Amino acid sequence: MQVDAAEFENLKREFLRQMPGFRSFAEAGAAYVETERRSKDELVALVRAALLPRLTAPAATPAQAREVCAALYQVMQREALPSSGRPQNLVGWRSW
Repeated sequence: MQVDAAEFENLKREFLRQMPGFRSFAEAGAAYVETERRSKDELVALVRAALLPRLTAPAATPAQAREVCAALYQVMQREALPSSGRPQNLVGWRSW
């Protein structure tokens, strides 16, 4: 695969235009955190809260395995995140 360096620079310029203050992912700036990062961190927290209590040991029965799958499905099926009301963008409406 060959990368078109000029097109890559165009994409980089556009990203930086939309994300003022971005220096690196360690110094991402407020626009990046608000636009891209915060909702993903919230979704990670929701998945952890839903799944970790159920994953302390392997499922002993098919019913327990179904419970884990149902908990994950419930989080991924959320249309909006609780804190912001923004849509979660990892699983789209077509998967429902």
